[in-house]
Amino acid sequence: MTDLKFYEYSTTKKPKYLVILLHGYGANGENLITLGHEFSPILPDAHFISPNAIEPWEGEFYNSYQWFSLYRGFERKSLSEIAGNIVEANKILKKFIEKQLLNFSLNYDNLILVGFSQGAMMANFQGMINKNKIAGVLSYSGKIIEPTLVEEQINSKPKTCLIHGKQDSVLPFENFLEAKEILTKLKVPFEAHAIDNLDHSIDIRAVRIGQQFIKSLI
Repeated sequence: MTDLKFYEYSTTKKPKYLVILLHGYGANGENLITLGHEFSPILPDAHFISPNAIEPWEGEFYNSYQWFSLYRGFERKSLSEIAGNIVEANKILKKFIEKQLLNFSLNYDNLILVGFSQGAMMANFQGMINKNKIAGVLSYSGKIIEPTLVEEQINSKPKTCLIHGKQDSVLPFENFLEAKEILTKLKVPFEAHAIDNLDHSIDIRAVRIGQQFIKSLI
């Protein structure tokens, strides 16, 4: 399924960059497209696309989606249990990205992935398994799922920016520390920003850091 419903924002008719915004677990594409408005002054020649994730959220709220399931009944699944879902979700995301790049006659080096929470997991994973190196990955409040742990190849090492709130109550700050260790081990170039007094969200400080990272990519 590559015909995901998506929201888009642009201030140019001939974009030089494509920015894909990947929302978190239980949200939707509209939830994250506002970042396009924040980033467009930094990247005015970009087209921003924020798709709904691939399946309805298992929490069963209206217009809420997930990239992959996290639960078996009421119990949280282990990484091994969700491995197949992660791989399949990224196959669908890859096809969606390919379709959008073709639509705008752009290459992978014109692509920036931005993700929040589960969307950040997808962005980081997609950036590493894709054989075509992308411009960069901006990861908000996420977790690194190392491709080799789910029997996938690491094919590229895009520039990455990790941003995480120290008071994150959904994906605890330990995930940020672990992510730094993993990217260091894999020799993926990255910068990391821990934000005081921030829970599981993106505030103006996180937006400003993201803007500076995107500026460094162009």
